[in-house]
Amino acid sequence: MKTNLQTLKDWTREHLEAKFVMLGVIVGFSLCVALGHYFASKNLYANFHRLHPYISMDTQFLPTFSNLYELVKSKIEPGKTLVIVGGDSVFNGQGQTVDKLWSDQLQRDLGDKYSVINISFRGGRVFEGAYWIFEALSKEKHDVIFVANAFGAVIGIPCGNTPYRYMYWDGYYKGFLRDFQARKDFIDINPDLLKDQFDKPLDELFLCMQLDKYLRFRDLWNVVSYRLFASIWTDGTSKDFLRPRILYEDRIPVSDTGKARDSDQSIWLNTVRKYSLPYFQNVNGKLVPNHQGWREFDLLGDCAVIPELRPNTLVVSVGICPFYYNMLSPQEQERHNLMISRSVSGYDKNGYKTLVIDKLATDDFIDGVHLSPAGGNKVASQVAAKIREIKEKQQNQSQQ
Repeated sequence: MKTNLQTLKDWTREHLEAKFVMLGVIVGFSLCVALGHYFASKNLYANFHRLHPYISMDTQFLPTFSNLYELVKSKIEPGKTLVIVGGDSVFNGQGQTVDKLWSDQLQRDLGDKYSVINISFRGGRVFEGAYWIFEALSKEKHDVIFVANAFGAVIGIPCGNTPYRYMYWDGYYKGFLRDFQARKDFIDINPDLLKDQFDKPLDELFLCMQLDKYLRFRDLWNVVSYRLFASIWTDGTSKDFLRPRILYEDRIPVSDTGKARDSDQSIWLNTVRKYSLPYFQNVNGKLVPNHQGWREFDLLGDCAVIPELRPNTLVVSVGICPFYYNMLSPQEQERHNLMISRSVSGYDKNGYKTLVIDKLATDDFIDGVHLSPAGGNKVASQVAAKIREIKEKQQNQSQQ
């Protein structure tokens, strides 16, 4: 006959153990969700200068919309104009070490009345990533200017290009982005935008972002990966992939001692030659506009940015390295110049602010397009002057 103690143990095992396990799962899950929501409202990054390879897509660390939104908000100070830097690897500073970063020089050139934050992505487009953060902040009527570089007429689709389109849908489902009918119409009439590069529907991405709206598991995991330990093996982190990302130094693969003449000339010549190919064609020895390419440029320019934000949006066209420009044929040079001229006029017509930087020397580059520290300083000086000009005109108009 069982003792009373044994009977109690059997009853506990049969009736309570499974319930305690389930209760523990529910409590643990709820705690994780609560922590995700808590950290989603906090700035994740320490001593931030830019999205270097160890805290970006390069090593499979994907900043959430909340991560970047809170980072940028932390730079807002009363009485100062916030300058958000977007764009691609040129403005991210490939070719410049963190102590010689062009956007830090931009901060010094602008002075105490401005606060600069660089959240450009390597391989990004002019109106993705950083622009969406700018758009989200515009809901709160902050004094913000958005600056990004563009290669002529290359814009990108308004809901993001691979691999950064996840950020658009992250911001969309979490309610950060504003309603913009032209963008919505463009997405609706182009169903291919809702497929990946392998022509498969983005159902998994959409499900992930819809769930994360409520559960915030991506925000929680980024905190763990950044501050405690990471778990994703990549080539860049292979030696110690468990190491938290906060401990990785900002090291861009191309050093600041590189020279344009030492870069792979065949690759970079082919790259700079391709920029203008979609927009002009040779007809009987003369260059004529490719109307399809320019229709696409005008359409994308009109549905990428909310019209009221365009006066505070500065599109910067940085010229290609003179060493490679001089290697182009006369007609290729003409085609490149026509592309720059036509794209700038298109941006101006759509209400954007524009700046063309073309008076740079070969030593201001490390390859066909990326800037050396010296080139970055020159660009920072010209961008700062243009930003001050924009602000002065706005202040004069508000006083009239």
